[in-house]
Amino acid sequence: MKIHGCWLIALLIIFSAATAESNPQGEAWGVSIGAGWNTYVGDLNPDADGRSFNYTITAYRDLDPRTSIELNFHTGGISGETRPGLIDADHLNQVNSYFSADVNSIDVAANWNYINGNWLEAYAGIGLGIMDYSIHDNQGRNLRERPQTRVEGENYETLIPYAPLKIGFTFFASSQVNLVYERSWNYTNSDYLDNIGLLGDLGSDWILRRKIAIRYHW
Repeated sequence: MKIHGCWLIALLIIFSAATAESNPQGEAWGVSIGAGWNTYVGDLNPDADGRSFNYTITAYRDLDPRTSIELNFHTGGISGETRPGLIDADHLNQVNSYFSADVNSIDVAANWNYINGNWLEAYAGIGLGIMDYSIHDNQGRNLRERPQTRVEGENYETLIPYAPLKIGFTFFASSQVNLVYERSWNYTNSDYLDNIGLLGDLGSDWILRRKIAIRYHW
């Protein structure tokens, strides 16, 4: 809990410091509510079984006509199932062939508009955040608490940093209410979003997020 609090405070400080400057353009602040879907990328095949939806609440501020800063809260899930030939036959009985995870995260991101129009804006962004997830097999058992599914002594944390890279489009940009489509690549430093590390392909797992949001600004 203490670690969670430190990360949250750090991200809020970054957001507060970045939004401290006044904006002479007006209509500086805004909020949005969005929904979409996640695609996990890791050792197993992504499984679109209804557990991969994502919901987002965002607070943002325009720093100038081309740049903005935002604070994002995400909640949703990811899931995956066996990729044939991935695991050595000696370990097949122990390794999970399916997983699902509840994923909650918060990040601060900076966006830059490379197209600025009355009806359409296009932007790219980069951020830093913290992700917390709980992972289960198809019988509801917590996989992190099942060391027999991994190499002896292999363990991991489920509170991890991540960095989102994203592109997006804002429609009806000159109106007070906008429609936003965004696609983000959320890179983590963990190879265990699927509970498979040393027995699978080495390399960090990550999440592709796509969302559609309604944004209101003033």
